[in-house]
Amino acid sequence: MAIRLFVLQAHYRKPLDFTKDAIVAAENGWQTLKHALTLDWQRLNLSPQMPIPGELDAESVNRFQTAMDDDLNTAAGLAVLFELAKALKREFNLRGYQGSSELTDMQLQQGSQTLAYLAQILGLDVQPASIFEPDIDVGWIESLLQQRQQARWEKRYADSDRIRNELQAAGITVMDQPDGQTRWYRS
Repeated sequence: MAIRLFVLQAHYRKPLDFTKDAIVAAENGWQTLKHALTLDWQRLNLSPQMPIPGELDAESVNRFQTAMDDDLNTAAGLAVLFELAKALKREFNLRGYQGSSELTDMQLQQGSQTLAYLAQILGLDVQPASIFEPDIDVGWIESLLQQRQQARWEKRYADSDRIRNELQAAGITVMDQPDGQTRWYRS
């Protein structure tokens, strides 16, 4: 997907400068899009009102279509995807860390659907998890989170940080809430 993104970032009539730095930048860009495409909204106890299937953010779709109609300007089309991804990630962080929001649940759902739809047009699909990928041991995670909470109450912050880092290494992101609760999601 990073190579596909790398190619899409340049105009089709211009030569590609295939360098290690350009590939790293494309990989970082793909990780940004992939993260936004796979945000776990249920972890935030969000059950948004579902828009009508296929109802998308018309402004974003029009901007994307205008870019593509302009001599297949995929770079400008990608800019629309990155704007959507940035807005979704910002909303996820606001809801997850601060308990506030800028978007309604309907706008959030529309943004998510629009990003997935436009990414699919460009062939930027997130592949389902491999059957070889291990399942999450929720009991182990909850146990570590309890240990971490206990360490925080006892002001053993080094232990708390160690547990957070252990979870992070296992692909689990921990979010401490203002009300003292802790939520987690798979990174």
